[in-house]
Amino acid sequence: MTGDDEEPQEIKAEAQQRLETSTAAEAAAKQALEQAEATVDGLTRQLERAQEQLRRAQSAADLPARLAAQENVLRLEGALSVFREPEEPALDETEAKAIKVLAAAADLLEKDSKTAAEALFKEVNEETAELATLFGVPSLKSVSIDRGARLKIFPLGSKQEWFKDQTAGARLRLRIAVAIALLRVGRANGVSTHPGLLLIDSPKSEEMQSADAHKLFKELATVAAESDLQVVITTADFDLARAALPADSIRQAEPGASLW
Repeated sequence: MTGDDEEPQEIKAEAQQRLETSTAAEAAAKQALEQAEATVDGLTRQLERAQEQLRRAQSAADLPARLAAQENVLRLEGALSVFREPEEPALDETEAKAIKVLAAAADLLEKDSKTAAEALFKEVNEETAELATLFGVPSLKSVSIDRGARLKIFPLGSKQEWFKDQTAGARLRLRIAVAIALLRVGRANGVSTHPGLLLIDSPKSEEMQSADAHKLFKELATVAAESDLQVVITTADFDLARAALPADSIRQAEPGASLW
């Protein structure tokens, strides 16, 4: 150990000592609080019993018992009124300052996070609307995704709708548009990408025209080439697959045979 090492060691030892002292004080305060709570509970039960005795001693014949019960009630009420729970130990000045700094930092980070999220969601919304329109969602003005993963649809010249209210074909187009938008915006901003694997089963079965399906296939092939996304699409339209996808990405079964 050199002289340069002694100061950090002393600081570490002092910090450890403060931690142990604080922990012990906390344990003592907790024990005192539990004892105080038990005392209060006991006095409260005694007071309830005394009040019950007072209610029963109503006749003149029971006057001595009534006076005794009333005196007992007053005594217990007085005991409860002057009872004080132990105060929590005061924070060390350094600890109090550290807590304030951390609270301020947490508040600042929360504000920065919300600001950054708003900017990212704006990009995702714009990209989603553009792609969904490209894929054939009709009369679409804009979309809005919130932190609860709820998708609002804003058609041209109409009131706001929800994703669940769309047709099966529109929902499929929107799902794929959102997935691609998340990938592109995440990649452009250096944040985690989503998803890593995309499975699409027979997209043309959901009221999708060949022209829209061709655009969708081409866009998926592009985004797969741009990122690490793996896309698996099943279709019986081999002409569409050959026209829209790279030849080395197509796996086609022979007539009457299994794919694998």
